[in-house]
Amino acid sequence: MTPCYLVQHCTPASRLLDLGCIRHAIYCARHDIEHVVSDRRYSRQPPAWDKLAAVGEVLANAPDGALVVSLDHDALVVSENDLRSAPLGNAVVGAVRNVHGEFNTGVLFLRACQATRELVRRAFVDGPQFAPGPHEHVALNLLLRQTRLPLAVLSRRWNEYRYADLVPPPDGPTVIRAWHHEERGVAAHQMSCVVAKLGGLTCSQVRSKGSISAIS
Repeated sequence: MTPCYLVQHCTPASRLLDLGCIRHAIYCARHDIEHVVSDRRYSRQPPAWDKLAAVGEVLANAPDGALVVSLDHDALVVSENDLRSAPLGNAVVGAVRNVHGEFNTGVLFLRACQATRELVRRAFVDGPQFAPGPHEHVALNLLLRQTRLPLAVLSRRWNEYRYADLVPPPDGPTVIRAWHHEERGVAAHQMSCVVAKLGGLTCSQVRSKGSISAIS
């Protein structure tokens, strides 16, 4: 079986990350996926850039061919589909396009190889120079255009956030649900209810679980 890593980073660690970890600990155990969670600071740049460093560390230590999935703290695996089933084909990077045609890097599939290690390294080291502020997605999209790496444009079922409660994806059930642009309180409430449903709990039971934010 292909080694697989689910990487989540948030600085400072948030309630959304806590909620996701409740679900992902169970999901990853079922599918033999290593769940890597961090709230470490890697630089003095806005915290959004630290995600790239965390992903880069996993890529550096993963064997060639392994699948590394970077998931923002406001995204949740809501299906029992194995992440390895994402249709990457021969691509080394996979993501869903947003309404502007750019890749939404809140959910990013990476095949461990020298090219993806260099992509993430350059985005972290050089990105803040041409995309100042918390805009790591701008740097990644620019580098993806420059490097011309083999890319897989995934359907929105792999990063569903625009129409999740309105129109189901046409090619199958949602695998990853995200709250990328939602107000934090709304996102936390909705995520807790989804986690509860997946785990056979009530929303209040999920919200009362202890914080696991002190992870480094």
